[in-house]
Amino acid sequence: MMNFLKKLKSLQTSALKSKTNKETTVTMRAAMTIVELGLVIIIVGIILVGAFVGYQKLYLPQKAETEHKRLSGVIAGVERTKTLNNNVYPVGAGVVVSGVVSTTSGRTVLMNALGGAASIRDISTWTYTCAAGAGVTISIKTAPYDSLVVTNLVADMIDSNNAPWVSTVNGDNSITFSKANSVCQ
Repeated sequence: MMNFLKKLKSLQTSALKSKTNKETTVTMRAAMTIVELGLVIIIVGIILVGAFVGYQKLYLPQKAETEHKRLSGVIAGVERTKTLNNNVYPVGAGVVVSGVVSTTSGRTVLMNALGGAASIRDISTWTYTCAAGAGVTISIKTAPYDSLVVTNLVADMIDSNNAPWVSTVNGDNSITFSKANSVCQ
């Protein structure tokens, strides 16, 4: 019986040694496999698509809302100019918005109605057009925007919120907003 126990113990010890050797043997791989690389590329692609969709859905509409507020402020300034100019819009032919001068007072009333020189810096390249007479169209053209998406969103906001002013998107991504049947002098 003693022999049997010795043999059993020897078998257990050799099985334990063999198991330990198998568990502790570690082999290093030289590089990533093609499948692993493909998975990494797919994950990075999904993250980039998510960032692009977030940019399109969140950032651009927010930027368009900011631009619409600015355009609404300019429209309000033009309407205040009308009030300051004996209920007629000042005449202008493609002049810079900040340089619109009242023919009745000789002042740059549009700049004053927009809050002075500090407030009109960011619209210094916009142009104002209103021919002398009754039943004419007054128009203001913005500088080009970086994104056609923003341009279209802003134009839609003007059309839906600033009647009787309407907007037109130009080929250079600028917007011309105008009001028909106006009196300019």
